[in-house]
Amino acid sequence: MKKYFFLFVLIFLFPSHTFANTFLQTKIDGITLKVIQYDLSSENYELKVWVSDTATTLENLMLDNNWVSAVNGIFFCPSDYSECKWTSFTINERYVQGEKIAFYDDTGERVVYWWNKNKEPMLFQTGKINADKENEIFEGFANFPLLMKDWENMLEHYYDVGLIDKKMRAVSTRNFVCNDEKKENIYFWLVYGVSLDDLITVLSKFWCYDALNLDAWKSTAFIYNGRYLVWPQRNILDGLIIERKWLNVKEINEEAKKLSQKILSKINKKSLETKLTLLENIDKKLTDARGIIYTKYSNDIYDDNQSIVWYKIEIENLNILKKLYTINALQNYNKSQIQKIKEEIKNKK
Repeated sequence: MKKYFFLFVLIFLFPSHTFANTFLQTKIDGITLKVIQYDLSSENYELKVWVSDTATTLENLMLDNNWVSAVNGIFFCPSDYSECKWTSFTINERYVQGEKIAFYDDTGERVVYWWNKNKEPMLFQTGKINADKENEIFEGFANFPLLMKDWENMLEHYYDVGLIDKKMRAVSTRNFVCNDEKKENIYFWLVYGVSLDDLITVLSKFWCYDALNLDAWKSTAFIYNGRYLVWPQRNILDGLIIERKWLNVKEINEEAKKLSQKILSKINKKSLETKLTLLENIDKKLTDARGIIYTKYSNDIYDDNQSIVWYKIEIENLNILKKLYTINALQNYNKSQIQKIKEEIKNKK
């Protein structure tokens, strides 16, 4: 299999300036955060809201669109709840390229996190927050509770009106979106093992100035550079996505699919067990190849006790990003084949 691996080792070698798809991992008060930092001044990346008429996976949509990274979005009534009549839907407002998708005229207790055409992030709530600016919303979505506004904890109101239920008070993984005070960056994704109240403390120490709660639990999904870091346990209706200009994701996925099929054709006559071993070897090599790239383009930041307090992945180079995305796309197809063969072996016994 060395000659096949050589085909995608060629994916590596080359040397544009962007920092809008930066991955950050840190701990604040012992609580772990994994976050995407989107620099609003970026000319090479686009931050967008995606909306689907029917629930589906982030992965399926990434194959059909030109995305590199994506997270799930807002609350919705999922089809696995009987009270939703086995259909996924939401009443929460979404805004896509200036078009409003809404069930009601009034946001009620929901708050919209949005940005205008100039990439200026803001909040909106009917009659309460930036009430005269709804027509300026270019991309955004509504959810609750609003966590922070102008550094202030906004949860008290939601407790008062009875919208913070037992499930929301529990210690769990929380998803969020926020911006810093100067509105230079938008941050989003998740905080592990934290109560809703403690989440405010953590986010306030993580530069968040305005912050909105996003959906979590079974809906939590995250893809970074074409690869799932968290697999969702249910299909979703919308998300926050990042597109890299001049990166043809569809073309890369198609080439990766062809290469995967070519490898399968070469080992087609071998036993299931041998196929599995060969494909698992390829999977390891792809993992190692990705590790080489991330090692080169990541930094560990230490505290005074020489403990790692920050981990950061920041890739500026388009050619390197193409290679990384190719590795991840090929590994996605390879893992799919590994799973199929494992099922065949299991059924044969």
